[in-house]
Amino acid sequence: DAPILHRQYASCLYFQDRFVEAAEQFDKALVLEPDRAQSYIDRAFVKLGLRQFDDLRKDLDRYETLHDGPADLGPMFVLGGADDDVGDLRRQNPPRDPGESFLRRSLGELLRKAGQHDLALREFDRTLELDPDNFRARYFRAVRFAILNRDVEADHDFERLADHPQFDDYTRLQPDMIYVLHRVSLIRGRQGRDREAIETAEKAMQLSQRLHALETASSYNLAKVYAAAARSDPNFVSSALGQLKATYRNASDNERGDVVEWFRRGETFDDLRAKFGVNAMFERY
Repeated sequence: DAPILHRQYASCLYFQDRFVEAAEQFDKALVLEPDRAQSYIDRAFVKLGLRQFDDLRKDLDRYETLHDGPADLGPMFVLGGADDDVGDLRRQNPPRDPGESFLRRSLGELLRKAGQHDLALREFDRTLELDPDNFRARYFRAVRFAILNRDVEADHDFERLADHPQFDDYTRLQPDMIYVLHRVSLIRGRQGRDREAIETAEKAMQLSQRLHALETASSYNLAKVYAAAARSDPNFVSSALGQLKATYRNASDNERGDVVEWFRRGETFDDLRAKFGVNAMFERY
């Protein structure tokens, strides 16, 4: 009655969504081999499938206590087709422990989808301790920090994402990542780092044009960054006005109303609205 047979059978059952039976097999494996760390984190995935989150937390705690040395992905992830972070992109800085990094990030993503955000955040923290360049873990953690209004931590993670050496590669796979550059450009503007803010907003604009994604939003964001810079350097007023008008001019008919409303409500444009009004900004078009 070898423990490995129970673990392998449990993995097969897991990928058939037969979670109760999979848990029984992991239980049997752990009776025979109670100090095998890998079985606890593997069983944690099964507990997630069963939505037994208290038991999942206990298995993670036990894994932390027992784990020593590189993680073995084992049959759970050989069967599941473990791959590299997002589309087999070549990593410039490989993680210290690729196996555990993958396990932690995968579990974090599943917990996030199950609405278990505190547990997910714990897994993303651990992933980034092992692999600071893990893009997906940092992105999901940044978003969670933002939702929790932990803005200092969110801003730090978003900046790390924007400066990631493979940001463009990830954005080609998921163009909505351009929003990260929008946020970072505004962060840098608020900190008085106007040149960096403009460069970041210009990069967002270039990516949007190259990928034909979020072009109006990126154009408007660049106008916002120019307007923020104009508060300390009036030379940027003309840049802000020109970019705002270009945003409206190049927008689709459906988007033009959005541009006007963004300008009407945006605090960054308070000075320009007071000086030029709303209607006068766009009446030529």
